[in-house]
This record gives sequence, C-alpha cells and structure tokens, in this order.
Amino acid sequence: MNRFPRWMVMSLSIAIVLALLLSLVPTLWTFPLDQERPTFSFLRESEEISEENLVDFIVKQHWTLPLRHVEWDDQALTLEIEIEKKVAGEGEYHSLLAIIQSSFKKTNNIQIVQIRVHAENDEPWMTVLANRNDLQMENRDHLRSKQLLEKQFEVRYTNP
Repeated sequence: MNRFPRWMVMSLSIAIVLALLLSLVPTLWTFPLDQERPTFSFLRESEEISEENLVDFIVKQHWTLPLRHVEWDDQALTLEIEIEKKVAGEGEYHSLLAIIQSSFKKTNNIQIVQIRVHAENDEPWMTVLANRNDLQMENRDHLRSKQLLEKQFEVRYTNP
C-alpha cells in the first residue's frame, strides 16, 4: 500500500516531462540549430502602404498628436494634425519628428510625408514637407527637435 502513491507520483512526473519534451519537437524542425532565430516581431520587412491598409498602418502607430485628416497619394502621405495653440513646444516638435521617422522606417513605399499643423478650427500655421532621402536617423549635433526638424526638412510657417 505504501508503494502505490510513490508509483503514481513517479509515473505522473515522467508523463509530464515527456509531454513537455514532445511539445518542443516541432520547433526543432522550424529552425535549424545553426541558424539564428528572430527575437522581435518588428524585425520583419517593412510594410507596403496602400489605400486598403492605410487605416491599419495609422492605427498601429503610437503617435501622440491628434489627427484631423489623412491622405494617401502614390508614395505621398499627407497628415493634418491639430495642436491646441499656434506655438508648438518641444514635445510637439519631437512628436512631429517621430511621425516622420516611423512613417519612413516602417514602410518601404512612402517617399514623402507632408504634415499640416492646425490650431483649433484654423488654417494650417505650419507645414512640414519631409522627403525620405533627407532623413538622417542620428542627431550628431545634439539639436533640439525643432532645430533638427528645420534642418532636415522643409518647414514653412504662415503668419497669423
């Protein structure tokens, strides 16, 4: 009688270990042992933007500025953004840079990003025109976001 509980515990333990080992078998054939495995999902190839998946692309972004309007026209992405005041702070300029960088990094067919910045119910007071060829990922001069944006891209301000 004393052997039955030990025998039961040992057989359950062996069955669990075998089940775990068998669950690993399919992964051995997925990747050869000498090949590196991708760790992060963002290492996949960049997206191809079209009218069909534009909304999906926009929704997946972590942009902090509210979008008013989005247009896609054959390699050109136009965004209309609303900022509460007619003077943007460092955070807003940083967000504009992040929008441009993610648009170029996460896609392979966006060549131009145009951002029109509006104050509440107003005409655009700033327009940023960014070309993929002008993008530099490093800020070697340690410029503030506004200075970096104005140095790398065409930024136009309208008079009030």
